[in-house]
Amino acid sequence: GCTSLEMCLVAQGMADGFLVNIENYTHSIRVVDIAASALVLREAGGELYDLDGNVLDLPTNLTVRSNFLATSSKRVFDYITRGECSHDCVRKQTYGIYANCNIEGVADIARHVMSCLEDEEYIVDSELAALLGIEGQPLSEMVVDTVIVLGGDGTLLRATHNTSSKIVGINIGSVGFLTAVERDRIKEGVDRLRRGEYTVDRRGMIRVTCNGKILGDAINEAMIHTASVAKIRAFRVYIDDSLLTEVKADGYLMSTVTGSTSYSMSLGAPIMDPRVDNAWILTPMAAFRYSSRPLILPTTSKVTIEPTMQDKDCLLIIDGQSEIPIPGGTKIELTLSPKYTRLISMDFDFYDRVRNKLSGTI
Repeated sequence: GCTSLEMCLVAQGMADGFLVNIENYTHSIRVVDIAASALVLREAGGELYDLDGNVLDLPTNLTVRSNFLATSSKRVFDYITRGECSHDCVRKQTYGIYANCNIEGVADIARHVMSCLEDEEYIVDSELAALLGIEGQPLSEMVVDTVIVLGGDGTLLRATHNTSSKIVGINIGSVGFLTAVERDRIKEGVDRLRRGEYTVDRRGMIRVTCNGKILGDAINEAMIHTASVAKIRAFRVYIDDSLLTEVKADGYLMSTVTGSTSYSMSLGAPIMDPRVDNAWILTPMAAFRYSSRPLILPTTSKVTIEPTMQDKDCLLIIDGQSEIPIPGGTKIELTLSPKYTRLISMDFDFYDRVRNKLSGTI
């Protein structure tokens, strides 16, 4: 009904165009009679194009989830699909493929993913490309919509530090708590990715700074730890410039909600549901004080951690990926980062995942 009216407005020149489901197209239940819409277009002397600008007769499958765009001219069509106002749902998606190349059989799995992508545009990370004998590009230089990560949680974390694109993980590692697709369901997962049948979770990050200099952003956790094994350190901890505690410990760990199922959990801190998107967990590590316990803080807090032994260095470790020496007496500030990570999930049940992936033996 209303789609036909909108089509008539475009055909009569009363509207430049309209787009169905631009805000929430992956979950819409709106039904568009494509055949009737095509008839209206043709009666008005119009044509049907795919996103590559090729003239179409009719879509080969009228029952699949589709995005619907009508414009009053080819020029407007090109502007919407390729110009400055282009949107994910009106242009062809591009993909990057990134992998942990130390996992046995990763080359065969990558080839399988590439075959599932069929005629989609994709770029392979340089290290994986060398393994496959093809041309590639470093992940940090890719300009793609979605990065497909082959590996476990560690591989996915490395990817988050090298791209701002959406990320979907295929678990070929050990746990894969953050991944969306299991090894035995790759074809189904890639097909759903291509059809847009997924949700995107926006995960907050911790910004780590020292004397105004940005040291990095953490999606899981930022940890300040003694640089020497079995050597305790003294720390002062401030919350919004108010002294919280002075304590001797191995270190302190600040975790996001995403990281609450990782290192933070192993320290005895609580697991947080990802729907709690405005909290952090600050956890002392082997503190020499019985009253030192994990503390849940709002993400609006500024946390300052100061190793106070002037001649005793510590290490700042971000997401287990980067290690930065921290001299004694240095103040490290932890605040909410303006950056965030977009993780793709499919049929994600958090508590089912906790039960199945975190309850057994790894």
